[in-house]
Amino acid sequence: MSEHFQTILLFGPPGVGKGTQGKILARIPGFFHSSTGDIFRNLDAHSEMGKLFFEYSTKGELVPDDVTIRIWHQNIYANTILGLFKPHADLLVLDGLPRSVNQAKLLYRYCNVLRVIHLVTRDRESLFDRMRMRALKENRGDDAKPAAGSRCTSERRCRS
Repeated sequence: MSEHFQTILLFGPPGVGKGTQGKILARIPGFFHSSTGDIFRNLDAHSEMGKLFFEYSTKGELVPDDVTIRIWHQNIYANTILGLFKPHADLLVLDGLPRSVNQAKLLYRYCNVLRVIHLVTRDRESLFDRMRMRALKENRGDDAKPAAGSRCTSERRCRS
């Protein structure tokens, strides 16, 4: 898979609605939504990539950029093989990637970014409320932790 995927990036702080908007777009023929958070949450802990991911995440550390991109690319490849993502026909909607300048540089190898959509909210407290509700509704322990809300306490991190 050496082609560059035609891509839209969804950016914004946790809880702003990137996943919701990505899922809505994915219902439209010709769009494929890829959520890095969903990919991480669905990793098999016994697979090579799962072991690598959990090596960092269980210590509360960020997964290195190159590992994140490898895991994402492996997932995209699998979705292509399964026929769920058709690179020549589908527009790729990325949610949760890239999260750093280095990830953007690594992702450049695979993606031709057509648009960046930055979702914002004027009410930061609503982000925390949404995350708490999502943690309960979707059994997402990563959103139930107080640290999840702190991911958007600094303006700079919210925008990255």
